Amino acid sequence: MAAVATARLGLVPLLPVALATIAAGTALTISDLRARRLPDWLIAPILIVWMATATATVVLRMPDALTALVRAIIATAAVSVAVLSLALIRSGFGFGDVKLSGTLAAVTAWAGIEHLIMLIAAFAGLSLIAATLTWARTRNLHTTIPAGPALCAAAIIAILI
Repeated sequence: MAAVATARLGLVPLLPVALATIAAGTALTISDLRARRLPDWLIAPILIVWMATATATVVLRMPDALTALVRAIIATAAVSVAVLSLALIRSGFGFGDVKLSGTLAAVTAWAGIEHLIMLIAAFAGLSLIAATLTWARTRNLHTTIPAGPALCAAAIIAILI
């Protein structure tokens, strides 16, 4: 997957962020499927690499770097509030999902608003597929589906599109 990201993106500031998202996203997916947990120490690398890269682009005065950073901060706040609201009404989202969704919103919005829209659309589609398959298998409408795998896959799709 790293080779695909490198070939698709080339040597641009988004590349290290994409690679961190792929690596940490893989570990997060495994963790969420096995233990239903999204540990902070697995979410942090994505956020740290993104913050360092975004800061470097602003310091180096790359074109539209400040606009991209502001867009990412606003998207992070909006998505985090929306997912936190869902978590508080017990819809199946946990606080790890809140942190991961905010982090991935920052990464994708920083790449462009179209990437953020793709994140949201891909997450909705992948979640619907996972829910349908799970419910068809278990015949239980109260079964929860971990959101981490769909969030991570959606982010990788959104970054590479």
